[in-house]
Amino acid sequence: MLDLVFRARRVITAFGEVDRCVGVQDGLIVAIEPYDSRSPRTPASWSTCPTTRCCSPATIDGAALEVKRKSAEHQAFVDVGFWGGAVPGNENELRGLHGFKRFLLHSGVDEFPPLPPRTSRAS
Repeated sequence: MLDLVFRARRVITAFGEVDRCVGVQDGLIVAIEPYDSRSPRTPASWSTCPTTRCCSPATIDGAALEVKRKSAEHQAFVDVGFWGGAVPGNENELRGLHGFKRFLLHSGVDEFPPLPPRTSRAS
């Protein structure tokens, strides 16, 4: 049973841009089938492609961003970007992250706690 199925009209493959159904299990792409496939089951030949493993640890400073860049360096075969995280107490780190996101509620990742609205300010 798959955890998630994406149906996309623009999937880039070795065959070019195509309509496909992409199956994800345990954070890995495990199936790529025709767009209208009812239940994708065919394992992908590149099933070690990580899709969710970059969530933890949270990227809340420049050092963590560099660790993620280095870990993806020989595993990513597409252009990717890593968003940093605005969390309580890391205001001085945000400029070095090139872009960041924040959550107002629990993110699902304990090391990425919410940043209450009252702590936000424009610079």
